[in-house]
Amino acid sequence: MKRFIFILLLLTQVWALSLSKTVSGPELIDINENIDVSLIISSDEAVYLEKLEDVIPTHFIAENYPSSCQQTEDTLVCIFGQEMQGQIVIDYSLLALGNGYGMMGSPKLFYEGGMKTIDFFRQYFIGKPRIEMSLDGDLTLLPGENISVLVSLRNPGTKSIDEASLVLNFDDQIISHLVSLSPGEIIEELFILGEAESKGYLKILAEISWGNESRTNEMTVVFISPSLSISRDVKVKWNLDENKELQKYVEVSYKLYNNGTALGNISMLSGESFSVSPGELKTITKTYSETAPVEKISVKDSRGVLYGVHPFEEMTPEIKKGFFVLIYEYVASEISPWILFGIFIGALYFSKKFKGSNLKAGFLLLALISLLLLYSYYSVGAISMPGFGPKDVSNSISLQFPKNLSGDLFS
Repeated sequence: MKRFIFILLLLTQVWALSLSKTVSGPELIDINENIDVSLIISSDEAVYLEKLEDVIPTHFIAENYPSSCQQTEDTLVCIFGQEMQGQIVIDYSLLALGNGYGMMGSPKLFYEGGMKTIDFFRQYFIGKPRIEMSLDGDLTLLPGENISVLVSLRNPGTKSIDEASLVLNFDDQIISHLVSLSPGEIIEELFILGEAESKGYLKILAEISWGNESRTNEMTVVFISPSLSISRDVKVKWNLDENKELQKYVEVSYKLYNNGTALGNISMLSGESFSVSPGELKTITKTYSETAPVEKISVKDSRGVLYGVHPFEEMTPEIKKGFFVLIYEYVASEISPWILFGIFIGALYFSKKFKGSNLKAGFLLLALISLLLLYSYYSVGAISMPGFGPKDVSNSISLQFPKNLSGDLFS
């Protein structure tokens, strides 16, 4: 009889005890958003409660729960250890950590002599459908190249997007396109917008719209091309041969300046080839014994497309001896450069030693004359001067004096 009464009391407690769970908020949320959970325990009879357990879904962590509760790896556990009659409310929130979806399960209430649960299931989706967009393509184009834009679209959300509107706006033109994206899907669309011009730029604006949301992106394509200005200068110059006799040669200098926006590839009839970068000035020096020969300089871009040929005719310059060459030939060559250097140093010394203005002026004039004579040595390559380097030409030129004079200097 006593056993029957005890069982009856337990059943009375179970019938009097109720448990409910409420989840507030939309089924579809984004990362770092919250949903609220409320657990309610009610009993018309006194009942001894041990603990309450509620499963935390995989993509969440629990927040803002009472101090009597503790969060384990996948469960919120609330310890009671007391008798209650009436109602207890446990409120807490779930913070979404990553994209995904799943089900929220049922809580379990443990009391003296048993366990109570309910059938509770609710879907959740983390990651609202949205579109990430990027634009890719060559940002610099040579004339005639295709203007191509690769539009990449991705839906990182957990639900599909149907018939999103993609619009490309460029140069007062519009291209429209409809796309649909499943969760996690990536779509790439290639658009050819025309051909590049010889100069200028094209700004491309892309917009993708779905529902009440939209994203924009843009890119600017710059049209580039080489533009070379080329000039030639032909001069007669003099140097000393192995017998210390004056020997003439013809120096030809080509100056190439790229005032364009693309690399220019240069090829010359004489066999040289090289590149000139935008904004670069390159000087090429060639030497010949008598005559500057015919030359053709071709300009191409990196594809090999020809931009022009610059022709130069054969030219034999008038044979002239410059001022310093004449000074060397008729005056300085008869005086040792060491003597001239000694005169220069001595004249400077005595110009400071003597206070008289006439003597001072005379010594300074003597120093200037000796310096001019020394420079005439330099002008024909007989000596080198500090700060100026060796006069004139490369080793290949000096080795070829006086016959079949030819050579190159690149700078």
